[in-house]
Amino acid sequence: MADFGKEAVAIEVHGVSKSFLNAEGGSFKALDEVSFAIPKGSLCVVSGQNGSGKSLLMTIIAGLEKPASGYIRTDSKVGLVFQDADSQILGETPLEDVCFGLSNTGVRGSRAKDAACEALKKVGLYEKRNSPSHFLSGGEKRRLAIASILALGFGTIIMDEPYSNLDYAGVKDVNKLVGELSTSGVTLVILSHEIEKCLALAGRFIVLKKGRLVFDGTPQEGLSLGGETWEDWGIRFPLSAYPSLDSLVWK
Repeated sequence: MADFGKEAVAIEVHGVSKSFLNAEGGSFKALDEVSFAIPKGSLCVVSGQNGSGKSLLMTIIAGLEKPASGYIRTDSKVGLVFQDADSQILGETPLEDVCFGLSNTGVRGSRAKDAACEALKKVGLYEKRNSPSHFLSGGEKRRLAIASILALGFGTIIMDEPYSNLDYAGVKDVNKLVGELSTSGVTLVILSHEIEKCLALAGRFIVLKKGRLVFDGTPQEGLSLGGETWEDWGIRFPLSAYPSLDSLVWK
C-alpha cells in the first residue's frame, strides 16, 4: 500500500477479501487481500476488466456490502454514483430529487430547498431544477446523482463507469464537473475501463485483476509499463496510435 507520509487519507483499504458461491457449489474469491490508500482531496481512477472486482470493492467502501475479512476506514461518508444513474433518481424534478434524499436525514422544508438549490448550482443544474428529471441527458442525470450526494455533505464520491452510454458531449460534461469537484477538495474515485477518457484527470491509478490488486501508482508510472502489461491486465493501452482507418477498431 502506498505511503503518503503525513498526507491525510480519505480511504484506507486493508486486506479486504470477499468470496461467493459458484454454480458448482464451490466458492471463488471476488476480492483477495486488497490493500491501498487514497489521499484526501485526490482523484483516483480504478480500472480492470469486467469481473475484476472493482465495482464490488467500491460498494464495500460505500458501506453497501461487508467484506469477509479485512477492513475499510474512511474520513467521511462515501457516496456512490451507480453506472445506471436513472436508478438513483426518485424525484419528478431535480429539486424534488435532491430534497428527497435530504428528507431521509431529517432535513425538510426551506432548509432542504436551500441545500438542494446550492447543490444543484454546484453541478450546473440549478436552471433545470423544476424540469422533468426524465428529460435530462445522461450526463445531466449523473450530475443530479452527484448533487444529491453533495447536499448530504459527503466528502468522497465514487463514480461507477460514469461514461457508460454517453456520447462525446456527455463525456465532456461529466469531465468538466469532475474537474470542478476535484479542485474543490472533494475526494473522487472513478471506476472505468475507458481509461483514455479520464486518466489525465487523476493523480492516482489503481488496477484490479481477478480480485487482486496488480498496480497502485501514478498514471505516468502505469503508462510507463507499456502495452504488454496492460494487455495482461485486460485493459486497452490508451497510448495506442491511430494512424489510419485500419487502426480504428479494437481487436
